[in-house]
Amino acid sequence: MSEERVDSRRIYEGRVVSLRIDTVRIGNKTIAREVVEHPGASAIVPLTTDGRVILVNQYRHAAGIELLEILLIFYFPITPALSNSLIDFSSVQY
Repeated sequence: MSEERVDSRRIYEGRVVSLRIDTVRIGNKTIAREVVEHPGASAIVPLTTDGRVILVNQYRHAAGIELLEILLIFYFPITPALSNSLIDFSSVQY
């Protein structure tokens, strides 16, 4: 079943994400959809020559602690998506 957007209202615009509420029609019903807009990101899992995974220790406010994560790179409009994976990890200390 398809949805038809009949209205959209932005409720927050931030540096990284924006939030909006869309009103959509599905058949004879009208409902609200909460939408998070994000420019996109890519994640890569770098491996050492002996097959170990490199993780980064990153503090996350929502969790309130540091978490081990894979490397995340945000897309920017002027940066081609492919170039995000072309990073030299030779200077990474692990």
